[in-house]
Amino acid sequence: TADSVVDESPLYEACEGIGRYVYIHKTTEQAAAGDNYLHFRQVQVHGELPAPLSPVSAYFLYEETGDAGGQIQAGALCIDGLLDPSSGYCHSRSSGGFNYGAEETWLQIDLGGPTVDDPSSNRPFYVTNVTIWNAYVDGDGNNFYHRLGTHDVVISNTRNDPSADPVNVCTFTASAIPGPINEACEGIGRYVYIHLHNRAADGDNYLHLSEVQVIGYPDTNLAYPSPPPIPPQPSPSP
Repeated sequence: TADSVVDESPLYEACEGIGRYVYIHKTTEQAAAGDNYLHFRQVQVHGELPAPLSPVSAYFLYEETGDAGGQIQAGALCIDGLLDPSSGYCHSRSSGGFNYGAEETWLQIDLGGPTVDDPSSNRPFYVTNVTIWNAYVDGDGNNFYHRLGTHDVVISNTRNDPSADPVNVCTFTASAIPGPINEACEGIGRYVYIHLHNRAADGDNYLHLSEVQVIGYPDTNLAYPSPPPIPPQPSPSP
């Protein structure tokens, strides 16, 4: 709430928050005074636009450890910032080597958190959308744009377990195009998962992507909750 002053100079009113819409509301007291209308020359809203974030890591959950079994290209190649499809791609296992969730595929992207060197980085990220580029066309003219298909974007604060208390789950069916494919999914979290549904029946149940960008901004008003204190150990019996 702000009281304006009769003046022709700009009125600066600080009001912080994350949202799409901004409302300016006249109060009932002003309505009773017979002045119940807004009469402006100009209104400017100041803020920070969402931008590509800088993930610290990405890997295919349950697949980049243990026995290889099938072709794989590291998930980190999906977040290297190289948008040219010929520059490389990430590729989950094409067969064998894992058996989680009926051969489902999960790409986990870690947006980062507190570190020993920078404890002030203990901030969540407000994710607004994800942009995906599909894998390139190979030397024989074959493209792999259809492989993404139906998938989920999951925002979470849980590492290595996308099914545990997700902040938001957004389901999309991507067109068979090179990209960019922009998918709106909002939530505050540290991890973003790309989840490919079970498509083992058609033999194409793997992610094959050129690049993934997570769009949003750090939420400066919130911090990750601190872990609970370690309870005291009971005294040994005499």
